[in-house]
Amino acid sequence: MISTVQKTPGWRPWRRNQPSAPPRQSWLARWGEGLLNRFDRYLVGRTDQGLPRRLNRRCIFIVPTRFGLFFGLVLMLIIGGGLNFNNNSALLFGFLFVAVAWVSMHQTFNNLNSLTLVAAHADSTFAAEQLPVRLDFVTADRQPRSEISMAIASTRALLAVPASGEARVDCALTAERRGWMALPAIRVSTVWPFGLFYAWAYFRPQQRALVYPRPWTGRPALPEGEAGQAMARRRAGGEEFAGLRAYRAGDPPRRIAWKASARQEQLLVQQQEHPSAPDLLLDLQRTPGEHLEERLSRLCRWILMAEEGQRRYALRLGGTDIGPDSGPQHRERCLRALAVFGHPSAEPG
Repeated sequence: MISTVQKTPGWRPWRRNQPSAPPRQSWLARWGEGLLNRFDRYLVGRTDQGLPRRLNRRCIFIVPTRFGLFFGLVLMLIIGGGLNFNNNSALLFGFLFVAVAWVSMHQTFNNLNSLTLVAAHADSTFAAEQLPVRLDFVTADRQPRSEISMAIASTRALLAVPASGEARVDCALTAERRGWMALPAIRVSTVWPFGLFYAWAYFRPQQRALVYPRPWTGRPALPEGEAGQAMARRRAGGEEFAGLRAYRAGDPPRRIAWKASARQEQLLVQQQEHPSAPDLLLDLQRTPGEHLEERLSRLCRWILMAEEGQRRYALRLGGTDIGPDSGPQHRERCLRALAVFGHPSAEPG
């Protein structure tokens, strides 16, 4: 079978496999979309902040869907025809579905009514990574809810509250830059049960999450030369003589100092140590990099590498010194200092 390609005006054979450009929106569609976006921003601005936040008739908005408008138009034609031709069956059929639409509107509204966001928790993360967010919902009337769509930034999730009246939603946001990241407004909407009406509302939690700098790609060498300013520590288990101590059960016989034990008339054991790795000094001013974010990124990677190697380290940012120390709490303090460095106004009061 021989297939043919029909040439159209502007046809180019070398562009046949290229993806087609997205269709351009008309000025009316762009104007309508911009109007809806401004209306949404207005609704978000007038939404009360803080948690817990309970939805009620003052903050739930409801409009007919496209299917609902078409359904209403059909009902108008049916009822109009029944009145014009005095057809009782058509009138009964039309008013029956008017009652169905009326009940559907109340059910759609009640699906969001009394829904309460009681808690929002966001963990810390690194820039350009996913920020985990946990949202806890309850219903004041302890009634189940179905098919509620939740949108926070570009994340979409489906919320269903069981008969217990409690539900938890775990989602993730993209952390674009370091510093404090405020949780965006949360939009909940529903078209349940018949899709005739669309109801929506907003939550505005005041919680914020801390975003650490993005770790440097790769594993740059630690600044060992800077550690000469710190004193070297020593730990047990090495090959250098560190003194004598009394014998304890379980000490190997080869470590018993026989001559010293004879003079002291008690068993003495040689205590041996070797120097541990010196402390690291991570100084922002001496960190290589073309700009501040690049140097903070390198410092972030050094902190993670020092923790992996169980090394003690100190962090110096301008006139602030942290450490030397190691461990999860010290790591958190250093990463927190990197995240808010240069943004004092971002630190919560």
